[in-house]
Order: sequence, then C-alpha cells, then structure tokens
Amino acid sequence: MLYRHRPGQLVKLCSYFYDRTDGSICALTDLFRESAIEAVMSGEEAITRKLMDRIEISEYAQATYRRVVQQRRQKAAVGSKVAAS
Repeated sequence: MLYRHRPGQLVKLCSYFYDRTDGSICALTDLFRESAIEAVMSGEEAITRKLMDRIEISEYAQATYRRVVQQRRQKAAVGSKVAAS
C-alpha cells in the first residue's frame, strides 16, 4: 500500500500516460508497476509525475515519449515567436 498516495491523483495524468506509453497497455502496466516499486523503495509512498519521469520503460515507449516532448517544445517555440511578432 502506498500510504501517501491520494485517490484520483493519477486521473489528472491521463494525457501524460498516453504520451509515455503511446497507448500500449503493456507499457502502461510496466510504468505503474515500476513506479509503485520505486515509490515504496524510495520511501515516497506515492506515485507522482516527478517519480514516473525517473522510470524507464520499453525503449520503444521511451523513444516515442522523447519525440512527443520534442514536438511540443517546437510548437511552443513557434507559438512564442508568433506572439512576439
């Protein structure tokens, strides 16, 4: 049991889960399992986005997530350039 985890906390992260796993239920299961183990072993006792960012899952899922993050950064940079004009 994760004593510091609040019910409903993960629901807010549904987009993050999809981005991290590319919609793969296997990768999602791995992310949850590894996050729960890390939460217990580290003493954090809660699954948070900060904790999950430290978890590495399949290489495919990791590569997909890196692409998603890079695309968002590029869009943000273009948006800030347009706003500055």
